[in-house]
Amino acid sequence: MKTFSDVNVYSFPETTFIGGSYKVLHFYTYTSSSSISGSVALDVTSACIVWNLCPYDAREYVALSKDAVGYNGYYTVTLLSTDTEELSGKYIQKPELLNDGKYDYRLGRGIINIIPAGGG
Repeated sequence: MKTFSDVNVYSFPETTFIGGSYKVLHFYTYTSSSSISGSVALDVTSACIVWNLCPYDAREYVALSKDAVGYNGYYTVTLLSTDTEELSGKYIQKPELLNDGKYDYRLGRGIINIIPAGGG
């Protein structure tokens, strides 16, 4: 049986979008495997995953936090237009798996650039 401690952490590709945009982020989850087939999808259907967006220069501060929806082999985060309409600049996305209400496992990191709505 695969556990969350077996998850491979990948660096997420840098993402850029305009603040105030509706956006669905997709993240794939795989386990380490010594089998010939290599990595296998990790079912996170019942997992509690929180996605945090933190300013690049103040990573302890959470500018936006969203619950992710888990599936077999991936999870998604839906950003409504109202979630990011007041945000702009460079951020770090930090999805984390919760276990008993505490952060148990960091599922990767990546840079998000938010362009100000209206181009300013």
